[in-house]
Amino acid sequence: MSAIERNPVVQGTSMSLSAQSQKAMQATGALIAMTAKGLSAAAQMAFKAVQSSIGLVSTAIQSAKELRTSAQTMQQQAIAISHDQGLSIAEANTVAALAIASNYMVNDPRVITQSLQTLQNNPSAQNLQAFQTTLENAHQQVFVERLSLAVQNAALKVGFTQIPSAATSMVNGKVRLAASDDTGRVLVTEISSDRDHDISMVTEIIGSSDHTCNQILDAFHVALEAEGVKMGDRDRKFTGGIIELEAARQFVSQKVKPKAKAASSEQTERKAAAKPRPVQKQSQIRH
Repeated sequence: MSAIERNPVVQGTSMSLSAQSQKAMQATGALIAMTAKGLSAAAQMAFKAVQSSIGLVSTAIQSAKELRTSAQTMQQQAIAISHDQGLSIAEANTVAALAIASNYMVNDPRVITQSLQTLQNNPSAQNLQAFQTTLENAHQQVFVERLSLAVQNAALKVGFTQIPSAATSMVNGKVRLAASDDTGRVLVTEISSDRDHDISMVTEIIGSSDHTCNQILDAFHVALEAEGVKMGDRDRKFTGGIIELEAARQFVSQKVKPKAKAASSEQTERKAAAKPRPVQKQSQIRH
């Protein structure tokens, strides 16, 4: 038997990050802080007031779409506080940009440098929106990378320890991950990565000869929760051995192809060995 489980909404995942990612995000934070120091005294006061009023405390990484509403609220608060401080619209937009930047996780400060400089040169509402879009794209990349790592770790925990590097790929905006266990069963997961939509995840178990696929999906779900992944409702069904995910079909075909080639090579060698060897003509020696 085989089964597939769909998670239409993945709300967040653990903030556990590699040392390299943490260092990069610290550099991004330093860039934002340095930019804030270049503001006027009144703008700096407004920025600090916004930060204290927000009081961000998060233990998970949310998707860009999940963060969008809170970022918009933060932006409105920043502009309102800036106006109360007597700042111009341009200064208010800059304060708002720096405030919402603290809401996102960016693992490479170079990604936002150009957009931030453009905003500083022309702090218009349009450039403020462009800056937020840049933040969302960068944040979504961090979120999907962390979710992908959580999926790999969860697969390992439930016994799917064979994860070839070629089994992880990005196709049409979806991250594909595949792993197999010692019995030949395969676990394939697809993660959508469009920042304008909910992050969804689909996992399919194939190659199971009994009803253990249900147990595997239960264990996989528990392992994902242990990795800090927060999901909404699940939809599961048995597939009767019919593969549904394109990623699963591709992974299986890649596993089969080498065997077919090997068999073909062996047959060629056997045929070559069976062919009668041509009789070599003996050269005549004239006396």
